[in-house]
Parts: sequence; structure tokens; C-alpha cells
Amino acid sequence: MPQNERTDQIADLEAEFYSLSDHHRDLFANGRFDAAREISREIWQVEEEIRQARLGHGH
Repeated sequence: MPQNERTDQIADLEAEFYSLSDHHRDLFANGRFDAAREISREIWQVEEEIRQARLGHGH
């Protein structure tokens, strides 16, 4: 994958990460712990995708 495409992919993944993090914080603050736990799993997955993209192994 060319560098500029990888940079765009990383930026998209980071935006998704921050969006999920905000959603997680709101759920947790409102006592919706089960829903927050589900979002945590999505956050972990996106974090792994970011790591892989930074290493050049993105999808």
C-alpha cells in the first residue's frame, strides 16, 4: 500500500478510535456498563488495526 493511502487509512482508523472512545465514555458515565464493555472490544480491535496499518500490514 502506498504511503499516502496508509496515512489516510491510519487517519480514518484514528478517527474511528476517538469516536468509539467518546461513545464508551458516555455509556460508562451513564451507567451502561455492559454496552461500554462491548464498545471496549471494538476499541481494542481498532487499536490493533492501527498498529497493523502503522507496520504496513493494513487491510
